[in-house]
Amino acid sequence: MKGDGEMKGKIRNLQKMYFFFEAVLVVFAGFTVPYLKKLGLSNSQVGFYMSIMMLSGILGQFITGYICDLKKTIKKVFLILTLMLSIGVSLIYRIEVVEIKLMILPIIGFIQSSMMSLIDSWVLESHESIRKNYGLVRAFGSLGWGLSAIIIGRCIDQFGWEILITIHLILSILFIWVIMKVDDVNKVTNTDEHKVSLKHVKIMLSNGRYVTVVAIFLLLFMAMQAFSMFVPILIEEYGGGKSDIGLFFMIAAFSEIPMFLYSKKLLKKLRASQLLIICCFIFIIKMLITAFTRQVNMLVAIGLFQMFTYTLATFTAKQLIDDVSPESLKTSAQTIAMGIYLGISGFITYNLSGTLADYLGIQNTLIIQGVLCLAAFLMSIYYNRRFYVEKSINNKSAI
Repeated sequence: MKGDGEMKGKIRNLQKMYFFFEAVLVVFAGFTVPYLKKLGLSNSQVGFYMSIMMLSGILGQFITGYICDLKKTIKKVFLILTLMLSIGVSLIYRIEVVEIKLMILPIIGFIQSSMMSLIDSWVLESHESIRKNYGLVRAFGSLGWGLSAIIIGRCIDQFGWEILITIHLILSILFIWVIMKVDDVNKVTNTDEHKVSLKHVKIMLSNGRYVTVVAIFLLLFMAMQAFSMFVPILIEEYGGGKSDIGLFFMIAAFSEIPMFLYSKKLLKKLRASQLLIICCFIFIIKMLITAFTRQVNMLVAIGLFQMFTYTLATFTAKQLIDDVSPESLKTSAQTIAMGIYLGISGFITYNLSGTLADYLGIQNTLIIQGVLCLAAFLMSIYYNRRFYVEKSINNKSAI
């Protein structure tokens, strides 16, 4: 009983950490595109600077993930990144020179992307019982994002962008206080069997299952990045305000919660690879509906699709990648994968989509992204059959 109580306490601490992490993150990450548009940048320019943030994020995920595996800690690295993020966001909202603001963007991208991958690894590596309850923990992140997004959207409309400096500072202090209460991970020691080196990373990247999974999520997140970039722009183009953008993010975030809470039971009923197929199919529908929608209310309501797209993509990615990763490289496997399917996808998508939107229009660009989702759908069917169905047949033959 005492052990159960202790485990529940650890889960509650992780839930609080996720809640405040997402609440802090949305202060800048949730409104980056509207803020860049406010500075007078075109779609292609917004895409370029967002891609630069993503490129630096790739570097950040690779470096911080490897450092965590090497130094056998996530907590210490995460605390340093939290302090750096607080400074970076405060500077970008306070400094008046646009050129300097744009120079800070890559630094914020480096930090945000690193923290996003590390907090997931923190949960997955804490304990097997916690790993199985990943969705229950992650749901509190969605709650934090949703509440923060709607409040911040209204604050911007009423008080202007400068109010975010104070909001971010208060949330960061609370976040650090929560982090201090969370136990660090117990990583595998550097024995010869579990020694961490670049050679081991190279071997991991040659794993066919690992590469296939990462490739599928690369295509999905390219579409997701384009969706996240264009919906705030479309909302404002069709007459909406920052409050509507905040409402969209709140609906999207809150819709994630039931699926995250149900994820443990869902993974017992269906394989992660089967859920991935469903996720890809719904992604196709979501992109096409968004492309042909012309009303603010409809765009806001499309946030409900988040329940079946981002949520399914998130915990199936974590599950599938963790399943094929060696014990000594669990954090590196997750951060490298996220660096590729979040970072590289963002670098390609923001650059390409911004330019395509200026020449072909946002709607046509979203349709193109829908085609990428179709490719991911076909690859997910192949993955499920290649690595699970055939394996099952071979096992029965062996019996």
